Amino acid sequence: MATILKQKMKTVFMPTALALLISACASENLVTQSIKNEAYASSEFYINKADSVKDEEDKITYHLLAVRKLIEENKAEEAQNTFDELTNAPKLMEALQKNEVQKTEYALVSAQLYAARGNNEQAQTLLRNLPLAQLSQVQMLRFYQTQANIAENQRDPVEIVRAVHYTSVKCTCICCLAKICRHKHALAYNIFQTKFNRVYMQLFCELIDG
Repeated sequence: MATILKQKMKTVFMPTALALLISACASENLVTQSIKNEAYASSEFYINKADSVKDEEDKITYHLLAVRKLIEENKAEEAQNTFDELTNAPKLMEALQKNEVQKTEYALVSAQLYAARGNNEQAQTLLRNLPLAQLSQVQMLRFYQTQANIAENQRDPVEIVRAVHYTSVKCTCICCLAKICRHKHALAYNIFQTKFNRVYMQLFCELIDG
């Protein structure tokens, strides 16, 4: 009897559960979710996609990806212009504010732009207000890279190393490490004011010199 009852419950509930699962997957925009991952295409590709797609949500996503890649390609002026195109489109901005994934990415990209242009205070404010618990590993990497850029602008060697440390530990990447080079000797005098110990100091110096 129990076996028959279980079988009937499966027959009733399984289609419902499957329908709910499919519905949840269908409601998630994969293009938007890709913001959280690495962006492997060129800025030109994302700009062309932003210009050609009709879907409003996708258009916003490709704009954000284009700005992000332009920053990576050291095209600060083009990045700002592309960013302004999005910011000056009221309809797109209204839609963006209703999408938490895009809203977070917009704030992160804004911080990167401010840091690239030396507007450190505005960049720091944006970084402080980001929902860190919601950031992906890739976004966290960019978060710490932006902190390193701000520290570089302020010529703060200790903060540069701290940002690099968190970048390497949390994101398994030390791509910001080169920023320490010119500050290595200054770091030695400040090392006891940070959480770093002699082991980290020796490791960083070996990486720089090697």
